[in-house]
Amino acid sequence: MTSLPPKIDQRTYEEIVQQTEAFVEDYTNELERGWKSPGAIEVEPKSELLTGMILNQKIPIIVEAKVDNLKGRILNQDIDLGDNLIIKKGTQINDSQAQRIVQIKENQLVEVLLAARNTLIDATLAQQISQIKELKQVKVKVQPSSVIEVEQKYWVDQILAEDIGSELKSGTVITEAIAVVNISFFIVFLICY
Repeated sequence: MTSLPPKIDQRTYEEIVQQTEAFVEDYTNELERGWKSPGAIEVEPKSELLTGMILNQKIPIIVEAKVDNLKGRILNQDIDLGDNLIIKKGTQINDSQAQRIVQIKENQLVEVLLAARNTLIDATLAQQISQIKELKQVKVKVQPSSVIEVEQKYWVDQILAEDIGSELKSGTVITEAIAVVNISFFIVFLICY
């Protein structure tokens, strides 16, 4: 009799750490001194303080059930469509789901996420967060530096995150030919995944 192979967790190490940190923070947030992930701080919801930071909490908002308000957002409540069909909390809403929700929830309010945990806060999102009057503090983490000093032999097959000079543009995959032309130590802006 053959046994089934073991189930393998498909998550990356970083995903497991992020999910565990989120779980522990959520589970202990009611305590006077709940656990905070390393590097987590709380700041006032001001655009200038938020821009460039990593969001360390979910930001739920209530929107009117309209396709434009829902499409692309993450649902923060279950929506019962009838006939045993439910759009689950945590679903990123596509166009057809948004249309179905509008049919069911016409002229009603729906809870979605303005932003999810571990989202890089750009100027637009910072402005939107700063306009939420009920929000007194925002949990954030400092964005890790993407500037890495690497030896030339490690450049190959990496992707530039920023332009270097006028010839090497962001998104360029570094080939051996490109690496040979440059000096052996150089500050290279790499996208690290």
